[in-house]
Amino acid sequence: MRKEKSIQSLWSVACPVLCFVFLAATLQGCEPLRKKFTRHKKGEEVQKEYEPILDPIDYPDKVYDPQADYRYRFSLFQVWETELLAGMNDQASAKRLQSFLQNILIQLQEMDKLVVEEKRSGLQKAMQGYQRMIETLKQPSQFYNLRDLRIEAERLAKPILLGFKPSVMKESIKPQKIL
Repeated sequence: MRKEKSIQSLWSVACPVLCFVFLAATLQGCEPLRKKFTRHKKGEEVQKEYEPILDPIDYPDKVYDPQADYRYRFSLFQVWETELLAGMNDQASAKRLQSFLQNILIQLQEMDKLVVEEKRSGLQKAMQGYQRMIETLKQPSQFYNLRDLRIEAERLAKPILLGFKPSVMKESIKPQKIL
């Protein structure tokens, strides 16, 4: 019995000691861990001398394509119009709806810059309508109805989505200016 107790007490002392030695050996050998927690003084920064580039790279002039720009602006208009209608369905805040309308106006203004004079009147009518919607949304929510604003937004967007598609407007986009 006494022998069993001495073996048991030996194991109860030896096991934690071995675990501690193993743990200390593994942690002490971990180089990145030691580097991470040691402080180093900031050394003096050495200024490097830069050599000038003797052969500059000549980049070709950027080619501006008004057709591609118009397609891009029209697609953004479609996205913001969809967001506006979804926001009205979800009863988004007036500030959020105003943000959508501002982005729609920006795209319409950019499209207006690219279109010839004969087609600009349709875009300008739509811009005025969207501007009136922004003014309406600046009022307290008791003074306007989202359903009516949605109908107005759909009414304003329909002529643009049908009559100002990039495929329809190929001939009505101003040509590229040569510099």
